[in-house]
Amino acid sequence: MTSTAPFPELKRGLVAILRGLTPGEAVAVAQAIHAAGIEAIEVPLNSPEPFASISAIARALPPTALVGAGTVLSADNADRLQEAGGRLLVSPNIDAAVMERAARHGMVGVGINYRLAPDHPWPGGVEDLRAALGWVRANIAEHGGDPDRIVLWGHSAGANHVAD
Repeated sequence: MTSTAPFPELKRGLVAILRGLTPGEAVAVAQAIHAAGIEAIEVPLNSPEPFASISAIARALPPTALVGAGTVLSADNADRLQEAGGRLLVSPNIDAAVMERAARHGMVGVGINYRLAPDHPWPGGVEDLRAALGWVRANIAEHGGDPDRIVLWGHSAGANHVAD
């Protein structure tokens, strides 16, 4: 098992997702967000020149900030994220090569799937997320994570499940 980077303590437990951010505005926006107490910043890879933005943000913020990328779909992008100074990797699916590369670079990540409606109506997805979160809390330390520092993130219906 590859040792992972220590997960920073997040004052507000939030991740700012800066979709569409350009490199020219990256540092000013990230500094304002960080000053407001949000220490985790994700730049989705479908943003203009995302690795340039991530690199600039990672250099500008203190090392306690958790800066990274969303929509990471390939191991090559995980490598580029690490080269840019990113430590947060968000992937919309569970691709073994991406997760292996994230672990190799000392990033902690957990991908969770859940049952989908209409075959499994509410609260099926919420129950799955709660069960998975229980497992993560009980086992993440064995994989280099901190059970007291877990960030939940979801997109679309997944965001609703996280909120529940």
